[in-house]
This record gives sequence, C-alpha cells and structure tokens, in this order.
Amino acid sequence: MFNAPAYFSSIVIIITKNFSTFTQNLHYPLSALRQRLQQRPKRNQSDPEEDPMEKRIGAILIIVKEKDHVQELNEILTRHAHVILGRQGIPVREKGISIISLVIEGTLDEINTLTGQLGRLQGLTAKVVLSKEDAGER
Repeated sequence: MFNAPAYFSSIVIIITKNFSTFTQNLHYPLSALRQRLQQRPKRNQSDPEEDPMEKRIGAILIIVKEKDHVQELNEILTRHAHVILGRQGIPVREKGISIISLVIEGTLDEINTLTGQLGRLQGLTAKVVLSKEDAGER
C-alpha cells in the first residue's frame, strides 16, 4: 500500500541534500568573479576602441513595393522619430513603388532596432548607410 507521508518526506530529504550541495557551490569569491568579468571579450571585437553609445549619422533608403504594410511602417517610423532627422517620400507611379529616404542620427543600438523592425515588414526593402566616425567628430 502507498504511504504518502513517508514518500513525500523522503523526497524532501533528497531535495534538501541536493540544495545543500548546490548552495555550498554558490560561495564563489567576489575577486574571482571580477577577474572573470575583466577577461571577457569586449562587445565589438572588430574595433575595441568603439563606444556603442557614440552617435552615428547616416541614411536609410526604403523601397515600398506593396502598400499593405504602410500603416505599420508609419507606426515604426513614429516610434523612432527621435533618431530621424529628415524624411522624404517619392511615389514612382509608373513602376508602382514608393521610395522613402531617411536621414538618421543615433547610437548603433537605436539604428539597429529601427532597421530590424523595418526588415521584418513584408513588401518593402530597406538599406542603411552609416558614417564611420561618430556624429560629433569633424
């Protein structure tokens, strides 16, 4: 016959022993943790001097082939208005497409977020050109 209290008490004992071993392994010296963090590779391996928070200036060219997702496109551009310096739209009626050009200034994270959201939309193509130096350099 099944004895529930005895069964569950043995499970509690097993869990308690395992948890005790687990917590003993958690006592990792803080100095060792700091040393491991310092040994981690930098965020951008190609240019270790590059600061990801530097603002870049550039342009995005969007070719809209299908009008189905224009509302979503406008919502994305509105959400990222703080990155967009200028916007120009040109309809090319004889080809049935529209071309939108954006002049942008923002951090690489902001620009990548914007272009990633644009890239997920169906019926349009977006290409980005960025300056190599940050927007503050002359």
